[in-house]
Amino acid sequence: MLITAYGGASGARYFGIFMGVGFLQFCIPGVLAFQANNITSHSKRGVASATCLIGGGLGGIIASVSFKSDESPHYTTGIWVTFGITMVSICLTLMMDFHFWKTNKKARETNGQIEGMSGWYYTL
Repeated sequence: MLITAYGGASGARYFGIFMGVGFLQFCIPGVLAFQANNITSHSKRGVASATCLIGGGLGGIIASVSFKSDESPHYTTGIWVTFGITMVSICLTLMMDFHFWKTNKKARETNGQIEGMSGWYYTL
């Protein structure tokens, strides 16, 4: 992503766009699968899926405001906003993975239940 903003040659900038688009294509199905696999009831899963899709819509609104036409062709504000949101998403995912790991470990050690279901564990 930062290659796109600060790459001097057109080839480097196209490479940055190629890498950004290529790696971001799996994010939406990955996030939806992550939340769907770690929620027990259908009603909670439906609300979580809707919340994820609302987040995607908000991303479009943020992008339309942060990529300013007067910053063309570098769009540094938009790229840094996108970079910041991506880093926050990565940190939140790692925190959830750690929480799920601890909860699974505790449930295995004590033969406990997760969300009232015995034998059910979070997917990491």
